Amino acid sequence: VGDTFQSDTILVPADHTASGYYISNVHNYVIGNAASGGWSGIQFPVLPEPVDKTLRNNGVVPKDRPSLLISGNSIHSSSWFAQNSGAMYEGGSLYWDTSDVDSETLIYNAGRVSSARLTRYTKDENGDDDWFRIYNTTVWLANIGATGWGKRAEINGLEVSDFQNRAVFVLFTVWLNSIVINCRTSNAPKVPNP
Repeated sequence: VGDTFQSDTILVPADHTASGYYISNVHNYVIGNAASGGWSGIQFPVLPEPVDKTLRNNGVVPKDRPSLLISGNSIHSSSWFAQNSGAMYEGGSLYWDTSDVDSETLIYNAGRVSSARLTRYTKDENGDDDWFRIYNTTVWLANIGATGWGKRAEINGLEVSDFQNRAVFVLFTVWLNSIVINCRTSNAPKVPNP
């Protein structure tokens, strides 16, 4: 997946992977939502600094903040537009060009970018390593149920049914607990081919 640059015709470059919920700040409560369709049903992109130009050098690193509570969400009919996007997708990077400190152009890459700056390294309030935590999520009719590129993720209570490619596709250190995978149910005798 290549880079998309902000321009006069593309104000928010991340919009080319529009998702039901695009949650750039995981330090929030995301509880009991339903998403249908989109690049991803719920996307948690990596932001190494705030996207507001006036705040970008304030020292806050959004990608490293811990989640407060992400629980009880459901996603269906999603993630059919790319090989490795998940219905629940912890990935994609929205950032300023580091080679130009005064850059006015945001850059977005929807895939996994192999650099520490564009990888989620969740920290607690004291700056110690922590886990990006998600609880009790249901996914059905998806290409991939959940995809994640962060260094430490904990997924507790995930049910994935009627998926095309994989139930879960994650890298690095991941704790999976209480996962239910049902490739095909009687409700979907044939998953559509995107």
